[in-house]
Amino acid sequence: MVDVMHYVVIRKHAIDHAYLVVYLFESDGGRYFSAARAPEDVEFDIGDILKHDVANIWVRSDGTKLKFEGNITCSTLEEAESRFTQLIAEIG
Repeated sequence: MVDVMHYVVIRKHAIDHAYLVVYLFESDGGRYFSAARAPEDVEFDIGDILKHDVANIWVRSDGTKLKFEGNITCSTLEEAESRFTQLIAEIG
């Protein structure tokens, strides 16, 4: 049996002129990743939980399947926060 990781949205930042929202997620295994999505594609709130399904498929708590790639993978919150801020600056 394989354990499934759950990820909680811990930060979000809207970049209005780029029509993107950058999210920072924390796993129940203590890892972090970030992803940028268009608000009309999908929008999360802080505290929302996603479950990793397979590859780049994720499942919302209501069962909706989403496809996206995380672009920051970190093992400490400090590193994740730094890279999250850097991603916002690069997009913004």
